[in-house]
Amino acid sequence: MGEGNFDYLTNTVKWDSEPRALPASLYLTEKPVFFGDLPCPWVDPTATTRARTLPARARFDSDAVIRERAPRGPAAAPRRR
Repeated sequence: MGEGNFDYLTNTVKWDSEPRALPASLYLTEKPVFFGDLPCPWVDPTATTRARTLPARARFDSDAVIRERAPRGPAAAPRRR
């Protein structure tokens, strides 16, 4: 088995040698701005709650999306032909 793989059978990370700390991301050097106050990464197999709130889901669930889609004045009304 490879180094640092998560084993869902035992709910642990498996190491062939001594365990070591992994960075939150092997791709990004810092948390993306759009995560705001939400934890990054949003999935952590070693945490008690493995999947936390995805920023896109939080935005969708908020009323900000509804306000953005709401018609705004006469320009939003359909044109008659």
